[in-house]
Amino acid sequence: MSLTRIPFRKSGTEGAKLSFSFLPFRETANTKTTMAEDYTLKVLRLLQENPHLSQREASDVLGLSLGKTNYVINALIEKGMIKIKNFKNNKNKSTYAYLLTPQGVEEKARLTMHFFEVKKLEYEELKGEVEKLAKEKAENSKHGPEFGFKV
Repeated sequence: MSLTRIPFRKSGTEGAKLSFSFLPFRETANTKTTMAEDYTLKVLRLLQENPHLSQREASDVLGLSLGKTNYVINALIEKGMIKIKNFKNNKNKSTYAYLLTPQGVEEKARLTMHFFEVKKLEYEELKGEVEKLAKEKAENSKHGPEFGFKV
């Protein structure tokens, strides 16, 4: 697994220096997908379908820790991809709705297309590998006992 540097800004650090985080990425042919892009797409999809989910519910659905979910959601709010609306549930509690902004919808569409292209390339690579293995198996079946292979 390779590592790549992904710049990010902590909230409230307008104009401050960028800090860096090392995130693993998956390489497929000439395309790579970062974990940050994976998380962003998953969160945007989930919040578009279920804007009233709490962060705890979102973390359960996504299989992420609550802290990671909170970090991703806050980063998306800071980047202007989602906005948060506060709705009074009763006089003691309030609930929030996470709504995708036009920029968030655009980013979701971009990430979805990128994800599709990556998966299409992975599919083509796997298909070629399966065909190669099937050919090898067929060749080994013909000559198995002769070369010491058991079929």
